[in-house]
Amino acid sequence: MKKRTFFSGHIKLNKFACLFQVTVHFKVVSLPETHSEVNTQYGKKDIYSARVADSSDHKSLTIWSKEMYRQLKVDEFYVLTNLRSKMYDGYLTLNTTSSTTVTCATPLPTVVNIEREVVNKSSVLADLENVQVKKTHICKKCSKSVQEVNFADPTFLCPSCLYKQNTTSISVDIQISTNMVEMSRS
Repeated sequence: MKKRTFFSGHIKLNKFACLFQVTVHFKVVSLPETHSEVNTQYGKKDIYSARVADSSDHKSLTIWSKEMYRQLKVDEFYVLTNLRSKMYDGYLTLNTTSSTTVTCATPLPTVVNIEREVVNKSSVLADLENVQVKKTHICKKCSKSVQEVNFADPTFLCPSCLYKQNTTSISVDIQISTNMVEMSRS
């Protein structure tokens, strides 16, 4: 069985790994108005996203509650308790849980500037050389890649965490990569 690590108290965004019951003090730096709908074992759920930052780093926050999403405002500071962190697509993300609470907080003395990671946006003319699509099945418990799944069987045992799950509940991760060659300008 996978060992769960718990943390109590405030933690800096650049100091945590995969933890449960995380408490974080941060500033909301972006809060898109759009949301996604995902199928879960409990039915369809709306998920919202936000970008949060503290003095050490910035992270993606996935919000699993419309009511909680409506409580958050851009450029405001909050303390969220009982968050869960997990690896998703190679990045550590924060996720709300059913026991997550939101509290308005005092401003942090400094907040990391995320604009430094924005790529210079300019138009480039390029020829598309090739496109690669990689489809991977992901265990819903440990979020690790699963090599072989026999969809003829109703259940599947993850070789990494030994969690038995319905084959229909295994997530699919699709990565698309392209190679382009910049066109010469005449």
